[in-house]
Amino acid sequence: MGDAEVRNLVGGGTYHGPVIQGGDVHIHLSPGAPATPGAPGGPDPWTDAADRSAVWGHVPAGRDATAGVFDGWAGFRTDERKVRELLMGVQLYKDRDLAVRELYQNALDACRYRRARTEYLDRTGPASWAYEGRITFEQGVDEHGRAYVECRDNGIGMGDAELRGVFSQAGARFAEQPEFKLERAAWNRLDPPVELYPNSRFGIGVLSYFMLADELTVTTCRMGPDGRPGPVLEVAIHGPGHLFRIVQRAPRGEGSGTVVRLHLRDSVTAEAGWSCVDVLERVLGVAEFGTTAVHGARRAQWQAGQLQVRQQPDRERFGFDAHGSRVDWADAPKGVRVTWTEHGGALLVDGLMVQPAVRRGVLSTEGAGLSGVVVDLSGPYAPAQLSADRAEVLDDVSSVLLELLAPAAEALVAGANELPTYGWVCRIADGSPQLADLLAAAATRAGLTLELGGRSFPTARTGVFPADMQLLSMHSAETSQRIDPWAVTGYPPDHVFLWRLPANAPHPLLDELTAFCPELRNDAPVLVAMPSDQLLLSENRTSDYWSWHEDGSWSGAHLAGAVERWGVKLRDAARRAAGLGLHGARPEGLPERLPLPAVVEPTLRRAPGGFPGRVTVTDLVRAVGDDRRRLREVADTWRGLGITVPEGVVPLARKAMADELLRRDGDNPRYGWFTVGETVPAGRIAQAGVQRGISVTEACALFAGYGLAADPAGRAAPRPGRAVFVVGGSHRRSDAVRPPVGGGTIHLSPTEHPAGAVRPLRSSGLLPGGPGGTHRGHGAGASGHSVPGRRLPVEDVLGDAGDVARTGRPDAGPRPADRRLAHRAGHPGA
Repeated sequence: MGDAEVRNLVGGGTYHGPVIQGGDVHIHLSPGAPATPGAPGGPDPWTDAADRSAVWGHVPAGRDATAGVFDGWAGFRTDERKVRELLMGVQLYKDRDLAVRELYQNALDACRYRRARTEYLDRTGPASWAYEGRITFEQGVDEHGRAYVECRDNGIGMGDAELRGVFSQAGARFAEQPEFKLERAAWNRLDPPVELYPNSRFGIGVLSYFMLADELTVTTCRMGPDGRPGPVLEVAIHGPGHLFRIVQRAPRGEGSGTVVRLHLRDSVTAEAGWSCVDVLERVLGVAEFGTTAVHGARRAQWQAGQLQVRQQPDRERFGFDAHGSRVDWADAPKGVRVTWTEHGGALLVDGLMVQPAVRRGVLSTEGAGLSGVVVDLSGPYAPAQLSADRAEVLDDVSSVLLELLAPAAEALVAGANELPTYGWVCRIADGSPQLADLLAAAATRAGLTLELGGRSFPTARTGVFPADMQLLSMHSAETSQRIDPWAVTGYPPDHVFLWRLPANAPHPLLDELTAFCPELRNDAPVLVAMPSDQLLLSENRTSDYWSWHEDGSWSGAHLAGAVERWGVKLRDAARRAAGLGLHGARPEGLPERLPLPAVVEPTLRRAPGGFPGRVTVTDLVRAVGDDRRRLREVADTWRGLGITVPEGVVPLARKAMADELLRRDGDNPRYGWFTVGETVPAGRIAQAGVQRGISVTEACALFAGYGLAADPAGRAAPRPGRAVFVVGGSHRRSDAVRPPVGGGTIHLSPTEHPAGAVRPLRSSGLLPGGPGGTHRGHGAGASGHSVPGRRLPVEDVLGDAGDVARTGRPDAGPRPADRRLAHRAGHPGA
């Protein structure tokens, strides 16, 4: 491209990064351009670029037209050696055993490719073609005393183009090569088309081989499009950064396939007990083609398409586990294998063990990801995204698994199988409550009767409740039984016990209880239990034991904890909790997902018994804290939960947060605030008058201004228009209030300042300044009662009115000064 072409390409204007970069390439590739920019004695390419731009009428973007030359431009580059070390190191893959996994996956792809090509030849050619894939691993020592691991397959093999391309180029895939795309186009023209789903990625996986090996040797023979084997080629690679030579060992092979031999590092051979057999047993659950692994006297074999039986050793963090009774789902769709297993469980992709990065729904919150079932996803069901070490599925596969396991559960309960059992479903509930619910619901619909410990559970009535075995042996002569890991400590709430007894009738204890409550004889159906109910009714406080929620202790925090472990939608869990009598909120008022709003958690804590019939100002003020802007938001949230919030509560709450007059006790907000439609007790009126220095009538007017009824006469004063105060009583809540010594009642006129109550108290000797001498102590004798000579401070006389104002009762509670001034509306106080 010459200057004219470049000029036409960029047009007029200013240079930007991509144009500069293109110009840089053009300059370096132009004839006569110096090999090194800025070389002494030669023209600087950047200066040359600026000169050209000036000629074309361009200037560098963001620079003055007179600046002339480019300076400060740079681009990102990679250090090839460092990147190569990363791709072949444990920093990326975390586990060097991945090399064995990659060997298997590349062999699997080769066999799949040959099977697809063979199918095409068989369907389109005159001859009959058949193929049976084989993969073999061997670990041993060669004739030179070097330890090795070798993988042999009879797959498609590689030719010169494949060795130079996808094999040696990091990140390249054979499915992206032009030859394969043309071949697949021919396959797709058939009806039905020939299908091939590649799983491995050549290049990066090959680099991982060097986590185990210092050197590798590849011997391969490619199957041509016509089905005939090509030449036998061999390469020896002495490291990922070294060139390798492709050597032809024979012009034509006897059969296609590949042999990859890894010459093990000393660090691997020095590790006692390392074996490729162990690695494959740990990660390979189902082999698509017949697979064998041999290491000395050890031998493991996988039949094509058959689930491997293995019990995971203790302390093994990652490994396949499936043993005991097993039942296959015969009608699984193509690309899916579902096997119910008595012990263990796993999620597989292309037969290889993986763990889910996203755990919700039927997936368990820990461990392998599935309990009681092995699901192998391949072909069209294989997830698109796996982690770099291929040990983790990055896609969310929970919805796909639910769609598969729902019909698989129905098929399981429809047959005469060893599974399900009652204990098996309960054990699954510990790791995957939603999957246990799926199985329990299928069993109840099928009317199955499950057995455990000599007891029968007709699931259509009993459902499946993990604690039933333990509950039914309580208060009876039966030996206490439980299902691990469902050891629930303590006693269940009464309503739970009275739910489970009728559900499991007949029972001796139920017969005894019906003598006191004949209604228990009613054979009406009860709520069918689901395993996840245990999560709502109890909590796992330790790793070994669960504890029942005590009556009234259930809260939004318990709901949130159950949802996180259960994996269902928040509203669905709340709906079930309401059915269990744990709360009275309307589930539709909750958000769709966690977290719960802060105001909801304490609201649900009020269960059972529902919520207050009407929200008060105190409820609302305490819910918003100091942020009065949230009053309307919180009120609307409560209304959404089905709680009645009177219209006047929100504006009154806003005023209460600004005016201490609306407190039940003017000295302390902990006793709450008056609410809409409430009558202010006379004691609070008196206290407000003293605190503000106004008359009773003026205090009443202030309360009336907030819409509150304020009557200083109380409920039934002995004389109209008088408030009654009684002094006395002990600091102990249980003691009766006693009249003061020297006088019984003190009457206060509505127009009189509340301080008028002080005068008769002084005259009785209970206050300083009256008969009885000087003030000593706190006005209480050893008995705690008011006596002459033990004088009451004025603040106790009028300040303690708030005590009575909270409830209108004289025994509202203790005061720090060990005495109490009580307003007893309508009581003579004699």
